Amino acid sequence: MGGRVDNSVNDGRSAYVFRISGSNHHKIGTLLPPSGFIPKFAQLYIYDTSNEVSNRLNALGRSGSSDVRADVVQGLQEMLDSVNPYVAVFRRARDMLRDHGEVLDVKIRIIRAREGRQYITPTANEVAGLLVGDGTENFESRDVIIQRRDGTLQRINETHPSYMPLQYPLLFPYGTDGWSQDIPRSSTSSTSRSTVTMREFYAFRIQDRVGESAVIKQSKRLGQQFYVDAWAAIEQYRLTWFQNHQGRLRTELYSGIQDAITAGDVNAQSVGRRYILPSSFTGGPRYMMQHYQDAIAMCRALGPPDFFVTFTCNPGWPEIVNELLLGQRSEDRPDLITRVFKIKLRQLLDDFKEKKILGRVIAGKFVE
Repeated sequence: MGGRVDNSVNDGRSAYVFRISGSNHHKIGTLLPPSGFIPKFAQLYIYDTSNEVSNRLNALGRSGSSDVRADVVQGLQEMLDSVNPYVAVFRRARDMLRDHGEVLDVKIRIIRAREGRQYITPTANEVAGLLVGDGTENFESRDVIIQRRDGTLQRINETHPSYMPLQYPLLFPYGTDGWSQDIPRSSTSSTSRSTVTMREFYAFRIQDRVGESAVIKQSKRLGQQFYVDAWAAIEQYRLTWFQNHQGRLRTELYSGIQDAITAGDVNAQSVGRRYILPSSFTGGPRYMMQHYQDAIAMCRALGPPDFFVTFTCNPGWPEIVNELLLGQRSEDRPDLITRVFKIKLRQLLDDFKEKKILGRVIAGKFVE
């Protein structure tokens, strides 16, 4: 993970929180470590696999720690060897390098798209391929080409279907594709969109379903990282869309001198190219200003408000506690907490507007 993880909030006085700052992304390195360095990440599948378990513990700084069991690491390694198509490709690269030595120039190409339906278990040949020698110039630019040893890290785009299964092999042991831009929407859908959005895809993946594995919801801290990672990818994709569609947003109407003066940029040299976020982008400056202007307009027309209500969530609510799986705490299920909070919030708004528990409502402003 290439984002900046902020651990300052985890001081032992409250529940564990996974927090990142800045733009988040995933990076992948070379097949072999530089000379004199220990293997880590994907290199563990290729380099010195006779000592793979100890290498994994050393990479985590846990070689002498008793809280990580070597037999569990060995079992997970064997499980991934048997079912994960990405691991199979890395193992094949290991065998080729072992058999041919230093003379072989081999690369791994992680394919952007594969044939078949989204949830058909992929095979090693569908998700990646081995390349011997040069000749990568004819491949799609969004495919990921992993060099043998070049000393650099490359970024995997959040729209690549391998973005999540490569980062979380324990959550997606079968290498199931992540989100891609061309997933077709069901014909029974009420919207005019023909494809599934990234937000809809990840919301679908974290729902409880009878007969489906609950591995994501049982993964505790790793699950929290996945939730944050997925949301960061959604936000980044939205920001990229706004950046690439400034013309459709008609930014020429509000991106000139008036905005510069409002922002205090009185020096013309400091005014460069600006990307405008519309008021539909939650948390953006125009989003906040729109809510502020709406609230002030109601106060100007109807007078000051009678009630200012703040509604917060209690993780000890029985609706949350009763749905926790064995061994879980409330902080392990942010998806469950969010759903219960949203239900109760809607009920509270219904009490105000429909049941009129505080009297007839003539105006109101709700901001999440």
